[in-house]
Amino acid sequence: MGTGTSKVDGSQGQRTALDFEIKEMEAVLKLVHRQAGTRDWVDTGNYRFRMSVAAGRTTLDKDALQEELTEIFRAEHLGGIDVDALLARCERIGAPFEKLSISPIN
Repeated sequence: MGTGTSKVDGSQGQRTALDFEIKEMEAVLKLVHRQAGTRDWVDTGNYRFRMSVAAGRTTLDKDALQEELTEIFRAEHLGGIDVDALLARCERIGAPFEKLSISPIN
């Protein structure tokens, strides 16, 4: 029974090491793409890659929504509420992030 646990631990360690190696390689590829000064694909022989910036996620700020609703209910003016506008005022957009795309060259 003990050997099964060490196999799992060993696999987890390998995965952690691979994840770290992948993150390092992605960082290098992103740097190379930035230094290439292009938005096009960068050709490396068998593979090509490019980087793009993707917009951050849109999330609901629950604290802001709670404050808005508390104020509205306190005032008891429920008839003319524009719910879409209320929710839009509570949205927050996360920071943009870089996305790396890699594909084989056919």
